[in-house]
Amino acid sequence: MKRSAHSSSIAPSRKHLAAAALLLGTLAAAFVACGDDGATDGGPSDDGGILGGCALDGKECDVLCDEGLGCVDCAEDADCGAAAPACSHGRCRECATNDQCGGGKVCFPKDGSCEDPCSADDDCSGDEEFCDEDGEGRCVGCLTDEDCPSNRPECDPVRSQCVECTSDAACGAAEPTCDEREGECRECNVDGDCPSGSVCQGDHKCHDFCESDIDCDGDKTVCRTEDGNCVECTGDDQCGAAEPFCNEKEKCVECVTDSGCPADRPACGDDKGCVECKDDQHCDDPDRSVCKDERCVECDKDDDCTDPDRPKCEKKDHVCEPG
Repeated sequence: MKRSAHSSSIAPSRKHLAAAALLLGTLAAAFVACGDDGATDGGPSDDGGILGGCALDGKECDVLCDEGLGCVDCAEDADCGAAAPACSHGRCRECATNDQCGGGKVCFPKDGSCEDPCSADDDCSGDEEFCDEDGEGRCVGCLTDEDCPSNRPECDPVRSQCVECTSDAACGAAEPTCDEREGECRECNVDGDCPSGSVCQGDHKCHDFCESDIDCDGDKTVCRTEDGNCVECTGDDQCGAAEPFCNEKEKCVECVTDSGCPADRPACGDDKGCVECKDDQHCDDPDRSVCKDERCVECDKDDDCTDPDRPKCEKKDHVCEPG
């Protein structure tokens, strides 16, 4: 006998409902959902115009921010357009419930798409292997937690997929925050999940955030304030005499073009500084006319040895030897 599943109407999470309630307020209230007016216990303060708390990488979300989902496209159906009118887990989809589909179709919850209904498990496949007959014929990844493996022990009530977590309670100390959208435990979803002075980036990990040079140390003493990253330099004036140029990688280097190099090391080797050569054109000595590993040598292969008495290229020292 087929097991009974949860209702086909997709119940939003508690955090999702909170975001929707905020959206029904004034425009100012919507901004509050993405960060408060003062410093928070995670990420930088917004004294310089950068939001902390419910923000990502020190920046306010483009649309809305949800503590359980991060930056989202929607909080309710009214935020979505006609092509994808249903808001599900912060994304605009074709449907979230069966009554949003027409023509006898039902809503498959994983991708929020309207499909022909199933009548048995054999009609379903892939990661939607079960036919939810109580859901009027939706193919789903799970009906209850009992359908899920030990590494993904919970059946997500929104997408009907086996997931690692549906709330923070299922996550451990190393990754204490549940990314409810993907059902995975993460270090963070939003800046407010991170310790003071750090922000949550796209890899769902907390990274140090600077607001001025005083926040930076070690080899990276300059704060790139537009994104809060500490770098070695942003201009030549921040580099010393030995490595006077700031390159495109924001590292102080000996040179950025060949013109900055001395005669005995005429080629600019980028991060390596000035080198003897980068190609054969830098090797003027006819006895060492081949560039190999940024050194001018006599040969790299036998064809480079033109003296018939020394036709073989010795690979260790790159010199021509008798055959």
